[in-house]
Amino acid sequence: MRIDIRTAGLASHAEPRARLAAQLMAAFKFEARISAWDGTRCHVLIADADDAYGARCIEQAARRGISVLALSQNGNSGPETVSKTEASVPAAILARQLAAMLEEKNNQSSPAIAGNGLVMLAMVPTLGSGIFTAQLKQHRIIINRQTSRVYARTQEELLAAQNDLGLPNWDFSPSTASELASTCQYSMALDAFCVLSALQGIGRFPDLPEKHYTLSDWPDLGLAVDVPNIFNLIRLLQKTPVTATEATAKSGMDALEATALLWALNASGVLVEGSAAAIPIAAPRSEKSPPELSFLNKLMQRFGLKNNKQESVS
Repeated sequence: MRIDIRTAGLASHAEPRARLAAQLMAAFKFEARISAWDGTRCHVLIADADDAYGARCIEQAARRGISVLALSQNGNSGPETVSKTEASVPAAILARQLAAMLEEKNNQSSPAIAGNGLVMLAMVPTLGSGIFTAQLKQHRIIINRQTSRVYARTQEELLAAQNDLGLPNWDFSPSTASELASTCQYSMALDAFCVLSALQGIGRFPDLPEKHYTLSDWPDLGLAVDVPNIFNLIRLLQKTPVTATEATAKSGMDALEATALLWALNASGVLVEGSAAAIPIAAPRSEKSPPELSFLNKLMQRFGLKNNKQESVS
């Protein structure tokens, strides 16, 4: 498994040890790349909790759900939510701690990812077309891929399902147009439904596969138009196919927020792989008369006369 490790505020004696630990992680079947912390998404941050800059980076990464290994002289400094160790531990022990942190996080996140409604809408091929029901406990909605809308019996039920679509344990089953028409009175655009749902579940989503993505259409954002930098993200995806990492880095958005929104656009169907995006074919331009003939042509057309010179040019 390939992983990215970042470092921040490490002392001169700790930095080489961290780099050696990254190499030793091959023994745990991790292919680690290590570089300085730049604020972008990574798998693990190794930082010195006794250093002012390192402490700030630890707090920032912890808020964004990134795994953190805080080094300090006493081995106990740093927030309660992060892993800690002494700055002087050997590289082999450091590598073992990093591997244990990653394996624990993978084991914790897998069940939630498996049943996350948004992730399932994006990843399960059979949910990419047709009409189907989505249920979670008391929530029940119907999604129609043909109209790209989501329906519910009441407005309250629609909003409640929107808030919880990023939770695990959603169940999907086929439905019909007649069932939709007879039971569902309220609806909204699927794009807006998924985007607003993703904003409720920031931090619950894995990184997207590192493929190239683009937009097949401009998404209907609904009330999400006020999200900072969201239009930067959309314009990036419209210009040319980019990876999820590139889109996140260039959009100016928080990494976890951008990841959630990319999953939402993928789930609604407007985010597609670059090679699958429809490329608009420009209509052939009609040849125009030479500029020096334009005024003369207009006069002759006004009086119903033919321009033999123009016909010879065209």
